[in-house]
Amino acid sequence: MSASILIIDDQITALENLEAELKEEGYQVYTASDGEEGLRKCSFCKPDVVILDIYMPGMRGDYVAEAIKNNPETCDTPIIFLTSLINKKDVASYTKLWGRYFIAKPYKLQELLSLLKKILPQK
Repeated sequence: MSASILIIDDQITALENLEAELKEEGYQVYTASDGEEGLRKCSFCKPDVVILDIYMPGMRGDYVAEAIKNNPETCDTPIIFLTSLINKKDVASYTKLWGRYFIAKPYKLQELLSLLKKILPQK
């Protein structure tokens, strides 16, 4: 069974493109276009990792991340912030500061795949 990934992003084209890329790599992919839907799917699907945009209407990604971490059923789920809020040179400092993974948009698929391989359980 392949690893499962939940992508939460309000930019539908970006969401669909990333979904297609990850499915092509063999991952089981779930999607949500806002934070509330993302939290529901996270609780229901129990993904192996969440890829999360930060700026979204309604519930921002950082609040979604906190809700995931505060839920005993999902608290161990790794989160990758995929965001245009930071640039590539700031990724390391944000990762250290927040204790989470960050990838700056626009991303390189190989960079994301490398991080997924590093943090996902081997199945």
